[in-house]
Amino acid sequence: MYVETELSVCVDCMQLIANDETPPDWTGEQTDKWLEQIANYFGPDQSGVSLGDSAKDDEFSIYACDFCGSTLAGERFHCIELKTEKIDL
Repeated sequence: MYVETELSVCVDCMQLIANDETPPDWTGEQTDKWLEQIANYFGPDQSGVSLGDSAKDDEFSIYACDFCGSTLAGERFHCIELKTEKIDL
């Protein structure tokens, strides 16, 4: 069974989700640290994230990115996380 969670993500995370790209001006160390933060968010569970409903995007938000945890204010994009959940029968 899949559990669907709505996320609000920053521009950098949106680029990773949509295009599988990190910001071009980042060093390898910055990219590795950022990807590690995201891996920690997901943990060992299998899940996937895709862009959601653009009507739910925020032009400006003071809240942290739900994906990487960045506290920089700015644009946030709606995304959907699909997570596999075990069902005991």
